[in-house]
Amino acid sequence: MLVFAIDTATLQGSFGWVRLEGTVPKSPVAAFATFSAPAVPGHAETVLRRIENVLSSGGYTLGDIDLLVFGRGPGTFTGVRIGLSTVKGIALAGNQPIIGVSSLEAIALSTECDGLIASLVDARRGELFAALYRVSVGSDGWPLAEPVLEEWVGPARAVIDRISQTAAASVVHVAGNGIPPYRDLIEEALNATILPETAWAPSPFWMCRIGHMRYQFKGADDLAAVEPVYLREPDARLPSVPQR
Repeated sequence: MLVFAIDTATLQGSFGWVRLEGTVPKSPVAAFATFSAPAVPGHAETVLRRIENVLSSGGYTLGDIDLLVFGRGPGTFTGVRIGLSTVKGIALAGNQPIIGVSSLEAIALSTECDGLIASLVDARRGELFAALYRVSVGSDGWPLAEPVLEEWVGPARAVIDRISQTAAASVVHVAGNGIPPYRDLIEEALNATILPETAWAPSPFWMCRIGHMRYQFKGADDLAAVEPVYLREPDARLPSVPQR
């Protein structure tokens, strides 16, 4: 079974496939390939080419995909929308099932760390998209995430203070592109272990595996009804119409 994952919730695009030896949950991995890089000049210009390039590394095409996994956000309005629109287009053309996973949960699972993991994504306007998970890595190497604080968005200071109050004196592993603008605040308020930049974006490998497992248990998302998660209104606004 060939599973393909895509996350464009931030300015870092993540893409990859996993070939599984079977269809049951936690099927062994036969092969995989992943790619992650900044979206330059933007996701709209790069997403399809990157998908095709990653697939071609294994000799695959879009029609070979058996399951599409996508990061449903939260994240940048444009990035999340482009990611879901692309996945829907591929699925409609090839009659393939899709399943969405939280981009913040995917970050936490991708760290493969045990303990409290804070996923922080820069929401601009001085705000952060955030969630706090308790992650445990089993003897089989599979990470499982239990939400401690569900995903939300708020001013950076309020977000960090809420995590601090919840975690108390516990060590919090912090990942995500929300770290650089607020590193001083994080280190001041939390007993934090700031993870390296390689752990800041969702791993397509783990997105494929977790998405496949959830697909086996609950089935695919409804292609017509699935919606991205924004958590707030987009920055862009239509111009107001002058009153006469």
